[in-house]
Amino acid sequence: MEFVDIVAFMKEYGVIVFIFLLSLGMIGLIIPISNELIVMTAGYFATFLSQNDLLLWFLTWVGMTIGTLVNYSIGRWIGAPHLLKWKTLREKLSLERGQNFIERYKKSAFPISVFIPFIRHLIPYVAGTGKSPFFLFFSLTTLGNLVWTSLFFAAGTYFHKYISIMEKTVTSYGLLCFILIFVLLMVIRKWTIRNKQKARMKG
Repeated sequence: MEFVDIVAFMKEYGVIVFIFLLSLGMIGLIIPISNELIVMTAGYFATFLSQNDLLLWFLTWVGMTIGTLVNYSIGRWIGAPHLLKWKTLREKLSLERGQNFIERYKKSAFPISVFIPFIRHLIPYVAGTGKSPFFLFFSLTTLGNLVWTSLFFAAGTYFHKYISIMEKTVTSYGLLCFILIFVLLMVIRKWTIRNKQKARMKG
């Protein structure tokens, strides 16, 4: 699913579509979709629907949270043995990899995982199968989702012209490269504004 597809959904169903797309995107087993692109698209629309910018950001956070809770619930109530019975799930979910991630980073794994593609989908399942305390998982993951959605929403709002470039960068090279590009664009934006202000003062 690409930017134009999300725009089409938005025009047909309204802003509420971001909740459904992000929920399905977080589950990761229904439609191939980039969470980063969805949130940046919401930020893109906030540029033109300024009165709804807070609402749009809130909807992206809700969508991420719902998807995370669904994954956790599947892991907790179905369990690893049953999950592994489905070949498609077994191919997509490396439970051992997720368990190693949690063992390495402990409770910090929950907010950290939000920033890593695939891992963000995997960890809720693993946390559920491992019977991780719900409140601990929910609170830390929610914190990660707040920061994550804010970052990509801001990117879509301030640099909406470069959404496709940033989305491809995240998909291909990871979050670190995206952050570097985000910072670079921010510097360029401030430099441009400063030059315009100087030009006005001289004029």
